[in-house]
Amino acid sequence: MTQKLNILIVGGSSFIAKSFLLYCKGDYNIKRVVRKQTHDSNEVVIKDFSTIPDEVFKNIDVVINCAAIVHQTKQVEEQLYYDVNHILAVNLAKKAKQNSVKIFLQFSTIAVYGKLNFIDSKSKEIPISSYGKSKWLADYEILNLTDNSFSTLIIRPPMVYGNHAPGNMQRLIHVVNKGLPLPFANADKKRDFINIKNLVGYMEAAISVKQTMLFPPKN
Repeated sequence: MTQKLNILIVGGSSFIAKSFLLYCKGDYNIKRVVRKQTHDSNEVVIKDFSTIPDEVFKNIDVVINCAAIVHQTKQVEEQLYYDVNHILAVNLAKKAKQNSVKIFLQFSTIAVYGKLNFIDSKSKEIPISSYGKSKWLADYEILNLTDNSFSTLIIRPPMVYGNHAPGNMQRLIHVVNKGLPLPFANADKKRDFINIKNLVGYMEAAISVKQTMLFPPKN
């Protein structure tokens, strides 16, 4: 029988982290690092993720970083994006590597491509927002940590939808379900999106590949 991988999710209260736990909890030994207690049977409560002790990483095969400052509806200091999305992410990857973790999966964003309408693995990164720029900086510093014993995976998902998903897609689905007419007759903008179940499947596939690479997944 194949031994289950031990997975540590930093930012374990995020929608993606909770969805991964929901759909995959029987396939892996999953431990979550959270800021607020959720009474999960295997969680570590640490208010400041920059202070996660080394022992949390012991005997972990895969670290998934879901901790991030995303687009905010209220004013946020620009430096906070870089502190969390860039510096914290890179430091987590370094700490994982120092503690013999085999794979580090970094959740990035499609925002690193700026306003491009069509995106694939060859698309050029042109981040515009502080969110996109901070993620872009982290991506390449993390990739540069790769060696024969440490693989880095970067997933850059578009808008995610599904049950209880945050963001604009869920609001749009709610309006459509009400049967209200939508003013999209002359709209020519296209947006990529992905269902949370497909994204979780993509995460599992990325982990199984164990090769350092960038992933821009879509439905």
